[in-house]
Amino acid sequence: MRKLKRKVFSMSILAILFVSLGFYASYRIFIKPQKQQSKQLKPLDSSNTTKFISQESIVDKIHETQKIIPLETDLEERILIDDSWGDWEVFKKVKEIVFYGKGSYSIDFASIDKNNIIINNSSNLINITLPKPQIEDIALYEDKTLYETTTNGLLRFGEIKLSPEENSTICKEVKDKMKEKMLQDDLYAMAESKSQEAVKNILSPLLPNSKTEIVINYQ
Repeated sequence: MRKLKRKVFSMSILAILFVSLGFYASYRIFIKPQKQQSKQLKPLDSSNTTKFISQESIVDKIHETQKIIPLETDLEERILIDDSWGDWEVFKKVKEIVFYGKGSYSIDFASIDKNNIIINNSSNLINITLPKPQIEDIALYEDKTLYETTTNGLLRFGEIKLSPEENSTICKEVKDKMKEKMLQDDLYAMAESKSQEAVKNILSPLLPNSKTEIVINYQ
């Protein structure tokens, strides 16, 4: 009887041992690899996703803006009106007029097409060729025009008065001189720099990544 009990006890121990080993083996084979696999399939960080940019998308974006005014500048021009008689000081009669105005530069994007754009994906570089900034307009502030007192020689009297035709001619001369100032290297270089900044800001939402560089050239 005792031998039978011992035999039953031994078989129970063995059964428990085999069942435990079975559970452990099942855990190692089925459950644990699934956890590891799910960990490996973790979604990629969306910040690493790649966007693509094309010549067509750049052209479309630029054409949305149509035209930019990259720079406006205040201008001043002095004109000397000389109504003297000869070179004698006693017959001198001159008047200085100071004109104030504002000039602006513009770039029209209507002519931009795919031929103006080169994309180099391997070096993250986009080259864009633009028309040069043009002088859009020069507006004279007539209410700010300063008319100095006429300077007369000993034998000259009164103020210099301009006819409408003379005034129109002088205003045209003033605008031409202001235009010459706007074409000077320092102001024109500033207009080009501001144009580059404006175009880069327009296209920044399209760039594939922060390393992409836009290089602006002018025709």
